[in-house]
Amino acid sequence: MSRAFPVNLVLESLRPGLVVSWANFCERAGYAEQAIPAGWEPEFAAEVARVWAASDFVAQSCVRDPELMERLRGSAHFLSPRPPGSLAEELAESLSQVNDEAQLASALRKFRRQEMCRIAWRDIAGRATLDETLEDLSELADRALSEALVRLDEWQRRTWGAPTNEAGEVQTFCVLAMGKLGARELNFSSDIDLVFVYDEEGETDGARPRSNAEFFTRIGQALIRVIDAITADGFVFRVDMRLRPNGDSGPLVLPIDAFENYYAQSGRDWERYAMIKVRAVAGDLSLGERLIDLLKPFVYRRYLDFNAIDSLRDMKRMIASQALRRGAADDVKLGAGGIRDIEFTAQSLQLVWGGRHPALRTRGVREALSALGDLQFLDVDDVRRLLEAYEFHRRLENRLQAIDDRQTQRLPADDIPQARLATAMGVSDYSTLYAQWESYREIVAEAFARLVTADATPADDPAEEAKVLLWADALTGDEALDVLGTVVLKDPAAALKRLEQFKTSAAVRSLSEAGRNRLDRLMPLVLSDIAPTPDPAKTLHQALSLLEAIVRRTTYVSLLVENPEARRELITLIGASPWIAALLSRQPVLLDELLDPQSTSAEISTDGLRTDLARRLNAVEGGDVEQEMEALRAYKGAQVLHVAAAEVTGRKRLMRVSDTLTEIAEVALDSALSLSWRDISLKWGEPRCTDSEQQVRTPAFGIIGYGKLGGLELGYGSDLDLVFLHDSAGSAQFTDGEKSIDNSVFFARVGQRILHYLGTRTPGGVAYEVDMRLRPSGNKGMLVATLQAYEQYQREEAWTWEHQALVRARFIAGPAQLGERFALLRHDILSRPRDISALRKEVMQMRERMVRALDAPAGFDLKQSRGGMIDIEFLAQFGVLAWAAQHPQLTDWADNVRIFEGFAAADLMPEAQTRTLVDAYLALRGENHRLALLDESTVLAPDAFTDIRSAVSAIWDEYLGKD
Repeated sequence: MSRAFPVNLVLESLRPGLVVSWANFCERAGYAEQAIPAGWEPEFAAEVARVWAASDFVAQSCVRDPELMERLRGSAHFLSPRPPGSLAEELAESLSQVNDEAQLASALRKFRRQEMCRIAWRDIAGRATLDETLEDLSELADRALSEALVRLDEWQRRTWGAPTNEAGEVQTFCVLAMGKLGARELNFSSDIDLVFVYDEEGETDGARPRSNAEFFTRIGQALIRVIDAITADGFVFRVDMRLRPNGDSGPLVLPIDAFENYYAQSGRDWERYAMIKVRAVAGDLSLGERLIDLLKPFVYRRYLDFNAIDSLRDMKRMIASQALRRGAADDVKLGAGGIRDIEFTAQSLQLVWGGRHPALRTRGVREALSALGDLQFLDVDDVRRLLEAYEFHRRLENRLQAIDDRQTQRLPADDIPQARLATAMGVSDYSTLYAQWESYREIVAEAFARLVTADATPADDPAEEAKVLLWADALTGDEALDVLGTVVLKDPAAALKRLEQFKTSAAVRSLSEAGRNRLDRLMPLVLSDIAPTPDPAKTLHQALSLLEAIVRRTTYVSLLVENPEARRELITLIGASPWIAALLSRQPVLLDELLDPQSTSAEISTDGLRTDLARRLNAVEGGDVEQEMEALRAYKGAQVLHVAAAEVTGRKRLMRVSDTLTEIAEVALDSALSLSWRDISLKWGEPRCTDSEQQVRTPAFGIIGYGKLGGLELGYGSDLDLVFLHDSAGSAQFTDGEKSIDNSVFFARVGQRILHYLGTRTPGGVAYEVDMRLRPSGNKGMLVATLQAYEQYQREEAWTWEHQALVRARFIAGPAQLGERFALLRHDILSRPRDISALRKEVMQMRERMVRALDAPAGFDLKQSRGGMIDIEFLAQFGVLAWAAQHPQLTDWADNVRIFEGFAAADLMPEAQTRTLVDAYLALRGENHRLALLDESTVLAPDAFTDIRSAVSAIWDEYLGKD
């Protein structure tokens, strides 16, 4: 019994056309009745009706070639995705008998029609995911280009010979794809944007030599004809070559060094944007990858690139204006909230941030959006909505183009195409589909509008317009004072004079026209942001000093114009802390950190610090020591800036501030040790020695931190008090390199190298000032001591003050086993029984010598004066040395707070006293931090902190004032 073709399953307006197509198909196929052929499942017949109704291209392809239907139906790749490599095998088989360009073009077009019908069918029928559809379309383009190029190259070499360089080496050619093909996101009827590159200049080795440029130009021209030309069989893909250097006016093919020179000297921001998606697709792929690697510094700048913002704004305006001119309100790609807006949102942020975040150096839009969400450059909910919108738009675009295999992104205006598109998208009618599209457009348009502000100068507000006029010298003297008086409130005349000094400074006068224009946009914004700060006059002075240091770096001026939140945070920070302003003036690159949500929004762990420093060091190529030192300084400056910002804004409390500053230093020291060991061992080999059983081993090198580093109490400007130790021992102590040196020399050079990494002054300043005077015998002693010699010195020669210093010593960097041995040694030395009376006398004498060595301050010195920080530190050190023999747990900690808590727990001091000392110490340290950020003296008025000083002095007298 025959079964009627199920035309009733589609929208009524599509049924007449479907009936005609089915009748023609049956006639061409030789079916006696217009019924479902035997062997077709009802479900398949229903699928045919839906797909044909949705795509006239598929329907007419099957009518023209009825066998295509059966080939599709019988294909292993119809119901399920293609396995890798299957398309290449099928295409190679289809082209196996071609012998010239015309046959190649014809075979490619026939294969293309069949494969496009398969892809469209699977997409419309819901058999394929969007990823599978885009991958299939991209793979078809890749393989068509690759297989065509192989044959064209072979045929041309038969005539002209192989292209070679001056050394006679055969040269190669590569096709690079940009745009959607580069990202493997090709849509159904997209152009393919290509660029051609060859290796080196030279000539062919045939009987009639031709230059390599001519050889590869002919290859490129032939490839374009084979792929792009419209013949009786149609076309394969439309080819667009306008993205090559100099566009249509430039050579069709270029050698790789010409590419590098062009982008280094003439590359523009829109070309960087285009290069995000570049991919080698045919020919010598390794050549293409070499070019891509060469161009990465052009695409992804090492530092944040906010000069690109102006160009990106222009691109955004161009996109919007093109859409308006073309009447693109219903354009899936160009209309507001369309595909291009999504791509621009992702790719513009990739350009700005990709140099610092390798995860953003991805070709695919969806991968980029996900990475931007992970890195918090886009809100996670925004990312989710944008991804949903992107998938919807791309499905809509593909199915719109599959209707007639026509390059269009415009939604149809006529009823029949609208019905086809609704059918393809699986909705009941076109109005429902249009409403869905509108909702997704709104999501995208909102995100796109937030990306780059149209104009950052708030000139519509009269008060803000007045600041614009003030900066432009368009006001009289009195008017200028009146306007500036609303900003600084006190002494506007002095503020106006400072502003004039800035305007006439060498830095401002040397600006280009573009740089001056950026500054003109910035200054009214700065004046507005200064007004709400606690001391606007002071903030203005510091802001102008900072701007004098950075104004020539227009990247940073653009950064401040385009990012109001970052600008306001900067104004807040420099208003609160001249120290931060000075730091930023010395290292303007740290301004980047204010924009990095990863580094400013959350507490960073020690592992996070290690990851940050490793990322910066890994970006240095070839072990460049100078650049590694700069990376170390950039890491330290950036992380200390975050700590200071958190303290100024109240996000981080004192104890955590010191802990974090200490952790920053520990990570830097650990890295400096690793780098130094690498440098010295590369030249001299690894140190080797023998243990007690004459087994060869690698001795260890360790860094001991004393003082504030050891006590977990680093401040912003603290030096590092260090001691270097190694545990080489035995009869044979030499390195294993070709040029061997004694281990003591090796370790001395490692120590010197560490000091070089930390203390050498570079454009980024110094990482840390280092004090090595606490090593055995001080400055007269060896830079690096053996653990055995250190132990002997501590036991037999060290003064009491050196044991006091040992209280605040910790193992900082090096192998853990060496750290454990040091900890045991420190515990043993500190817990030795001592004569309390003699100890008290020696501690007191040491304190008196310190006082005599300093000029008596006119006021209260937070550190040195009676009742200050050093008195509290000495009380802690005295207690550990006096009581650890009976209470060995007192050696567990090197920081004063926990030492005092240990005294209370062991009933060695009343808890009220230890709490008084801890509170006093934290208060004085807190004031010390505050003054450091204000860049002010730590000598206060004589009556400062009188209650604290009296309480500390009373406890001092009780424990150290006794005879």
